[in-house]
Amino acid sequence: MEERYLREIESGFPYPIISSFIRLRTDEYLDPGPQRLRCILATAEAICRFLGLVVLCECRDFCEASGNTPTPIFHEFRRHFERPTWGTWATYLREGLKYLHDHRVTITISELYGFYFGSLSVKSDPATALRKLQDIRNGLAHDKINCVTTSDYKNLCRDSYPLLEEVLEGSRFLLNYELIFVRQIEVNKKRREEPIFLHRISQITGKANPFSGGRKSLEFYMDSQAVILTDQAHRRCMNLTPLLIYADEAVKAPDIFFYNGLDDHHVPAYFACYHNDKIDRPDNELMGELQNIIGLFTTKTRRGKTDD
Repeated sequence: MEERYLREIESGFPYPIISSFIRLRTDEYLDPGPQRLRCILATAEAICRFLGLVVLCECRDFCEASGNTPTPIFHEFRRHFERPTWGTWATYLREGLKYLHDHRVTITISELYGFYFGSLSVKSDPATALRKLQDIRNGLAHDKINCVTTSDYKNLCRDSYPLLEEVLEGSRFLLNYELIFVRQIEVNKKRREEPIFLHRISQITGKANPFSGGRKSLEFYMDSQAVILTDQAHRRCMNLTPLLIYADEAVKAPDIFFYNGLDDHHVPAYFACYHNDKIDRPDNELMGELQNIIGLFTTKTRRGKTDD
């Protein structure tokens, strides 16, 4: 992969993805070994998790807006959603895109159809590479791949990094989108004039942390205290709450946190993209949003029982 494109990725990809990838570019992770392999696979999982949650939010928004009672898009949704794995997000990405395409939905990241399906009849090369990386990770986790010696790690790093490069090359379209956290929306209104809305934001695109601040007028979107994905060229935005949140009460530094399931007390659990912090958020609003997602995609049987 060209150095120029690597620099573009570092500065222009969504922070939840690039926060894993930038470690691969540091001295500690350059040599083949356990650390480098873990980081390659962690970056691949971050890509799958991010794209999967974007597609799940697309499905949520479409079902809410259309009033559709969705057919069972995801098998045993509640059980998997409460304990998500890499495979869970891969399923949301695959099955969610099929559902959205079947309903001719114009999605925020329109290139995702081509990324995952190519011609929509067979998987494209980036999606196949992502699946191969998932297979490597599963093989290691379930002792189907033996990796003990230095030579073993060297071979696996040699095989897996080109696959990650293929996924990153196929994800080039992400440079066209911006991920931001909207802190607050100010309204200025003068007599006989239309109101002017000013969004106070934090930029969560690229590798910068602490996150740069900014001011933008996104008059076509009015959610605050939310992580949103924006396509300003087509005036499209999507709220990724509650699957991706900003939190500044973390131990080490403010960070963006991925949804990581519900604990034994049904409290939402989140983990940081970069600082390895974990937090629980017994927040009524977040819990309500999560229950809404569960309710949308957990189908009911005739006797009122759920499918999972």
